[in-house]
Amino acid sequence: MTLAVQVCIRNLRDPTLPRFGQPKLVICFKGQGKRISTAEIAQYHPDVLVQWQKKAWYDGALCNKWAILAAREFILKEEGPHLVLCDNLGGQTTDEFKKLLLKHADATVHNLLAGNTDEIQVVDAGFGACIKRHKEQVESEWLEKDENWARWSRGRLSASERRVLMTLWYGEAYERACAAFDFEKVFDSCGSNLTADGSRDHLLHLQGLKEFGFTVDDAKRDCITGEFPTCDNLVEQDANAEAEIQTDDEEEVFSEDSDGAVVEGEGAAGEGSSSGESSDGSSDSDIEVGDYEVEDGWEIVEKYSFKQQSDLVGTYFAYKWTTGWDRGRVVGIERKQSSPDFGMHICKFVSETCQRCVALEEEDYDIDDIWITIKRK
Repeated sequence: MTLAVQVCIRNLRDPTLPRFGQPKLVICFKGQGKRISTAEIAQYHPDVLVQWQKKAWYDGALCNKWAILAAREFILKEEGPHLVLCDNLGGQTTDEFKKLLLKHADATVHNLLAGNTDEIQVVDAGFGACIKRHKEQVESEWLEKDENWARWSRGRLSASERRVLMTLWYGEAYERACAAFDFEKVFDSCGSNLTADGSRDHLLHLQGLKEFGFTVDDAKRDCITGEFPTCDNLVEQDANAEAEIQTDDEEEVFSEDSDGAVVEGEGAAGEGSSSGESSDGSSDSDIEVGDYEVEDGWEIVEKYSFKQQSDLVGTYFAYKWTTGWDRGRVVGIERKQSSPDFGMHICKFVSETCQRCVALEEEDYDIDDIWITIKRK
């Protein structure tokens, strides 16, 4: 029987929780799933969620459906923010997949470096094999019973019965694998628990790697080529853009507030205010629009007025990350077709030294959504 298994695991191992705290397993069967009886569905293993695809393959459309399913079942928005580490399966590198998880689950997707997932992806570093091994054991235990062997060997199982069996076998195997696997240790050894201060670097033990060096900037490498972002493929960028960006960076002043959070020293200004005081006598830095504080000297552009993506090049905007808002400037569009960020906007944020690609879609344009354009007063 053709099927695909989609595994999502957490850096957690709690014996008091079902599956030791791990999400439910997702299985995709071949077909459309339109004529599946409620009696069959009722027999599925309770820890297995089922999806359908004509070839049992996680293409872009099915990955998007998985994102919605995950947001409903186990990557819960109210428990966010989340970081989802994915490999380079095509459907998991699309802008739409990332936007769905961000919007519905408050989850940011990071695609691991292609060709290296055997070493740095926790699922590939032993857990997937652990599930397969336990599945074979559960299947053997079932076949050891004479009546089961007779039904299986004589081909007397219907497609419905085989699907039910697969959920039961994989569901039981998944529970055993969760009980046997040390998730926290493997997250450490694969590098998924790295910290900015390097305090957990000594726990990193990749197969075949004895020495390594890692910086925060390494996280910005292209997930396909491993190269750092460059400006070689920028389009429609005016001659003074880079100089203007550098000037903006030099003008930024940062200070630390009483809670230890980094804030821009320029202060904030209320929308539409023309002086340092608002009409009620309070300072502009106390005025907020939604949860975004408008910086002094800037104002929000309320409406999206761009006819095509290239019109955004050179535009300043505010972008809402899970950690808060940040100001940036669009400096070009990614035109390298081999890049997973193809077609996305290349942006320079004031809080980062390197450029990065983000999706600036009209449907996400709102002060209560993901991004908004701003302009100088």
